[in-house]
Amino acid sequence: MPIKSCLVFVLFSMAILFLPLNTFATKRTVDKDGQGNYTSITDAVNAATTNDTIYIMGDDIDTYDEPWPTENYINNLTIMGASSNPDSFPIVRITGSKWFNYWNNGNPGTNRIERIVLNDFDPINLTNNNRSLIIDKCIFRDFNNDVFLMSSDHTGYLTITNSIFWNNTGTIFTQPGYHNSPGPYATVTNCTFYGNSTINADNSIPNTQYQRTAVIKNSIFWSNGTITSNDTIKALYTYNLLPQGQSGFGTGSINTDDPGFVNSPPQKASDFGLLISSKAKDKANNTGAPSVDITGTSRSGTYDIGAFEYGSVMGINLFWDLSTEEGYQAGNGIWGINNYWTTDGTALISWPGAGKSASFAGSDGEWTINVSGTQNVDSMAFLNNGYTITNGTLNFSTKSGVLVEAGKTATINSVITGSPGLSKYGEGNLVLGGSNTFSGPLTINAGTVSTIYLNNGGSSSNIGSSSNSASNLVFNGGTLRYTGIFQFCDRLFTLTTNGGTIDGSGIGQLVFNNLNSIAFIGSGTRTLILTGSCVGNFLAMVVTDNGGATSITKSGSGLWILNGNNTATGTVSITDGTLQIGYGETSGIINGPVINNGTLIFNRSNSFSFNKGISGTGNLVMTGGGTLTLSGTNTYNGTTQISSGTLQLGASNVIPDGASKGDVLLYGTLDLNSYSETINGLSGNGVVDNKAAGTPVLTIGANNANSTFEGSINNN
Repeated sequence: MPIKSCLVFVLFSMAILFLPLNTFATKRTVDKDGQGNYTSITDAVNAATTNDTIYIMGDDIDTYDEPWPTENYINNLTIMGASSNPDSFPIVRITGSKWFNYWNNGNPGTNRIERIVLNDFDPINLTNNNRSLIIDKCIFRDFNNDVFLMSSDHTGYLTITNSIFWNNTGTIFTQPGYHNSPGPYATVTNCTFYGNSTINADNSIPNTQYQRTAVIKNSIFWSNGTITSNDTIKALYTYNLLPQGQSGFGTGSINTDDPGFVNSPPQKASDFGLLISSKAKDKANNTGAPSVDITGTSRSGTYDIGAFEYGSVMGINLFWDLSTEEGYQAGNGIWGINNYWTTDGTALISWPGAGKSASFAGSDGEWTINVSGTQNVDSMAFLNNGYTITNGTLNFSTKSGVLVEAGKTATINSVITGSPGLSKYGEGNLVLGGSNTFSGPLTINAGTVSTIYLNNGGSSSNIGSSSNSASNLVFNGGTLRYTGIFQFCDRLFTLTTNGGTIDGSGIGQLVFNNLNSIAFIGSGTRTLILTGSCVGNFLAMVVTDNGGATSITKSGSGLWILNGNNTATGTVSITDGTLQIGYGETSGIINGPVINNGTLIFNRSNSFSFNKGISGTGNLVMTGGGTLTLSGTNTYNGTTQISSGTLQLGASNVIPDGASKGDVLLYGTLDLNSYSETINGLSGNGVVDNKAAGTPVLTIGANNANSTFEGSINNN
């Protein structure tokens, strides 16, 4: 046995003698405060050899503003900060001609940069075809120069993950001189781009070579100038979160009006962390994505988009939890007295106040949480069903998102105050029952906000006390439901391209009586849905277009009245119930074609025209004493009822006839107006007016329909 041991030792010693001297990498520690081997990056680089790591110590945010010391390329060099907290990454600024030449010499190899802030560097020159660079968990900030000078002579030489690009005025990825190699040249995954001028300047890629560029995935783009200069390559940008109006991007793209950062505008790196309401949550594509985020927190399940995984900004999100048992235990309690809050599902603490997000999870049930006094909170989330927050006051300090998961209902009867307003997220139902005085806008991004009273602007109500300006009530894909007794409301609203729904299901009517126009966010098509069970809901404001047609859909069993002189050109769809145009006075019109599978009523006291086609299975009713002139190509199957007033023909054969078409029920006046018309059956005791010039013919009984008309026919 001793002989064998000595033999191994001798052989191992001989092996060492034949290894290159630089085989064993050195960790060269740098600390400006003197706690490392070196006090400057320059000194550490001068001493470095292949495979070494320049390790910047400390978490006190030292700044290193230095010229790069050498033009000689060091194969496989790593520059890394010690801190895992992005707010404490060391700040590094490297400049000088040697930095440019360092990247441009002919030696092969891979450099790695991790956990540092690169602040206004000179450009990183990647035009040498032997060079590769890996960047992970870094922050690129305030570059006035271009960030990466790109090459087209080899593939996959730049890999970036978990990084933030922040307020760079220089171009991040420049345009290569040619497009020789197949690409992609750079792969960028789970990054956050905020406040940059130009991200990808490549604008001359032939259609057959569109992959020869930087490809970006699972990333957040917000408040940037140009994302890509070439629309052709947008399809390569997949599973990214982008502002409204950004179109043409690839699979999994999400458009939103709010990225859901924990603080906006961001002041520090951790402000780019995600609220639970963020639409970036659980929307990334895991294939090829990093398994940890910028903080080193493990990503799990379906990953989040961006540099941060939700919850990795410690102490921001707290959960209501009644027990130190692992997980979140739902239950009743008093917010502000009971120490029922946790960040990890075990240790319980008191509510820390402003700057924190409150989440309610555990299990479905009927849980009542009483609020003691005033509690400051930044956003709330309800992940399980049956939570009721009551009494006291909730003051939203800087963030105002409230998320309710799909299929869940949460109730807040406490008074809500604060200037940020309230932004509703999630497909669930949020019931607001308090006399709320928050002054910012109510924005409904998804799901439903249920209310029982909607006072005029400037007065406290379930939707706050902001003014009646359209900017203070924003529909961004969600629903406002009214279930009260009766309500007049002078508030205007804004409709984004995601559309919105007003649900009037109260005991009495919901009356929006402001005569001004609705407002818009985004240019393009959108749909306003009016629904509910109440008969007599009323919308006086004017619906128009904005860079695309605005459509109106009436659903639900109730009746909605449109009393504005609407100019929207989108389709008016009646899927159920009744849509009435006008209220027996001189206003109320629609301007788009109609698909009527319910009942369409025109009710005005003066003369007006409608020249668009009406189709569908529903009925048409004329009432109100005025004169409606129809001139469109109509194919609807239902009856035509003239209850009062006059239906005047503006063209021949505007009333559908034939198999499956309805009869005419005449109790007012049918004015032929010199046009011939064929109808199925005719009943009622009204008047057929044929006094206009010409020799029009009214043919009755098409499709062998029966008639029981008891009125009069007035000829010339």
